Amino acid sequence: MTKENFLISSKRGLHVHGFGKKYKKRTERMNTGDEVIYYLRDKRDWCAISKIETSSFEDSSPIWISSSRGEDFRYRVHMKPKVILDEDQYVDASLVAPTLDYLKRWPLELWHLAFIEDLHLLPQKDFRFIEGEINRANTR
Repeated sequence: MTKENFLISSKRGLHVHGFGKKYKKRTERMNTGDEVIYYLRDKRDWCAISKIETSSFEDSSPIWISSSRGEDFRYRVHMKPKVILDEDQYVDASLVAPTLDYLKRWPLELWHLAFIEDLHLLPQKDFRFIEGEINRANTR
């Protein structure tokens, strides 16, 4: 997600998140109680955690700014924020990424390419590690 779209979502309380057309099948796999970590690909930071409260649904009303023509982030879930970091607390992904199993198949200097897309299913171990770093940043 871009910082710009994260700010839009933050102003709405992180209560809804939308994904593009190519993520339809992945959003259908999301379940109530699953958690989402927000990654800002343009800043290379992790900045928030939310819990999914509903099954995915379709809604094309405009909320976010698209970098692709015609993208409306129509596959959405309602969320409940758990942690939203202030910008000065964001977790620098470049310090954490080298330890993640999810990134082992990427050359270390290109780790950020693994997070170009908007939706990733991380191994639980990696998710919990990032979650711990976000929670630690939140207590500072």
